[in-house]
Amino acid sequence: MKDLESKKDKFIRRELWMLTYMAAFQRANIYTKLDQVSEKARKEFRDGMFIWCNELVEQQYHAEVSGEKHIENIHALVKYTSKYFPDILDNRRIKFGIAQKILNLYLKYLWCIGDIPTPPHFPIDRIIQDLLKLPKRYSWTKMDSVEEYKMVINQSKKVMNRKQFSSLSELELKYYNRPR
Repeated sequence: MKDLESKKDKFIRRELWMLTYMAAFQRANIYTKLDQVSEKARKEFRDGMFIWCNELVEQQYHAEVSGEKHIENIHALVKYTSKYFPDILDNRRIKFGIAQKILNLYLKYLWCIGDIPTPPHFPIDRIIQDLLKLPKRYSWTKMDSVEEYKMVINQSKKVMNRKQFSSLSELELKYYNRPR
């Protein structure tokens, strides 16, 4: 029975990862020259990030993680890509905005299925910034600054407090609906 539960958990995490990966990279143009990056290299990148993110989740996200620690983790993901995959990535790493989308979206999925407590932040993209009517909006695929990220988070916290939500994740879940 324990083996079956483990297989079910691995299956659902892999499926959630594929949704995360597709959402984070479909418009991001991360590869240095897509036509020169082999499918094998892209698979190694995708699988390496999956392993890295799951190890991080197991080490830290089964308990509450502070916003500052979470930002450090996003930075760590950027550094991981620059260390292990520089030759296939544009600018030899992924941008901060792409890293936040990967980590925040994957955490959102895991939270929604009850695997982890409420994440400290939510996946930032143009849609949620528009839905929250934030006064200053940033392109998440171009965002490469912690300051820009913090501006969106701080603006969103004001909306969260005004609308009386207990977390940024709950706020985003209420407002975000996949475009049909």
